[in-house]
Amino acid sequence: MFTISFGTIQFGYSIGSWNSAYEPYRQINGWDKDTNGKSNQALAQSITTAGSAIGALLAGPLMGFGLWKCIIISNVFVIVGAGLTLVPNFEAFLVGRFLYGVACGGFSCFCPKFISEVSPTEVKGPAGALSQICITFGILVPFSIGVGFGIPVDPEQADIDKDYDQLCINVLFMIPIILAVV
Repeated sequence: MFTISFGTIQFGYSIGSWNSAYEPYRQINGWDKDTNGKSNQALAQSITTAGSAIGALLAGPLMGFGLWKCIIISNVFVIVGAGLTLVPNFEAFLVGRFLYGVACGGFSCFCPKFISEVSPTEVKGPAGALSQICITFGILVPFSIGVGFGIPVDPEQADIDKDYDQLCINVLFMIPIILAVV
């Protein structure tokens, strides 16, 4: 159940990760705060949500192939999607966020169902709560990482801060890959 809960952590993580990465991502890519920055921010967040909706809708019919296979396939989507978010190209980033969203939408259905099926009757209630706890934990982690992002105050240190911010963004988007491999 602990390993399967990583899927619900992924779902929560997908909610919080872009919120933490947006400002440094905007600065690194030189987006204007008023025009393309706002539309790119909305697009990057909403494309993951759209992917999650599609993943959740597809989850029902796919469960016929077996929950474990569905979870493995979702992890492959996470690896590919999160990997694409590391490519320095906004279109690749969007495709990656979408694929990551599809996986997370699937996880939101597969993981609670799997936990319910394997839990002994006497612990079904607490085991069901495990999914919600993991989603909340998944939201908390990227926000905690986001505390480390610094916005450069001194223009001479902007390059140093951009390098640090890029490192933080890479770590932020590599964590889902690590969870998927585990």
